[in-house]
Amino acid sequence: VQNRRYDFVERNNNIVLEYKKKHALKISLPESIQGEGESIIPVTLTVNNASGGIKSVQWNDSAFTAAGGKISGNGTSWQITLPAYKSEGVNSWSVGATVQDNRGNVSNYAVMNISVTDSGVSTADSSFTL
Repeated sequence: VQNRRYDFVERNNNIVLEYKKKHALKISLPESIQGEGESIIPVTLTVNNASGGIKSVQWNDSAFTAAGGKISGNGTSWQITLPAYKSEGVNSWSVGATVQDNRGNVSNYAVMNISVTDSGVSTADSSFTL
């Protein structure tokens, strides 16, 4: 017994450190929006579990903006300005977004479809007289 006090202590040296995020940053957008050309449509970006608030929103909208559309706003309140309707062109786009919170967490990638509809008024089928 006297010699055992100088023996090494047996321990479980397999330390397991698990780091699990309890809440992942998640965003969602409306599945689709639709409107007449050149109209402005409000869009709410739903954000869950943003630590300390939203730092930035990154939009993937290059095809939409190249067609004349515009996305403006901040935080969770945004406005989509639709481009003019093109009778012989592309009138629908997929636009995506990600959010980064103030702690550097990046959200999932959310997508919405944007469609521009014809106003139904045609200069060829309309007349104006004085």
